Amino acid sequence: MSKNPDNDKLQALGERLDKARKVEAKKAPKPKTKGDRSMARAYKVGIELMVAMFVGLAAGFFLDKYLETTPLFIIIFFLLGVAAGFRNVYKAAQMMGNQSSSDEENQG
Repeated sequence: MSKNPDNDKLQALGERLDKARKVEAKKAPKPKTKGDRSMARAYKVGIELMVAMFVGLAAGFFLDKYLETTPLFIIIFFLLGVAAGFRNVYKAAQMMGNQSSSDEENQG
């Protein structure tokens, strides 16, 4: 042991911190792989499509209720929601295609 008790305490604290850092490093999530990102994009595209359809459906429902026209606006706004959802899917697919081609160029 050294002559200074404060140095011993600091050294012991440093050792405990090193052990704690090693334990936390083992618990840390692994970096995402390319497959994980692809799956996340697929879920995002599906959710965007569904949300667009439900928003159109809800808008049509409330408009029909307000104007007392039974199925007219529900059908129209649902179809508009589907069109908007497919447009979002198309844009996302284009963006993914552009990213994958730029990734291939960077690797090759």
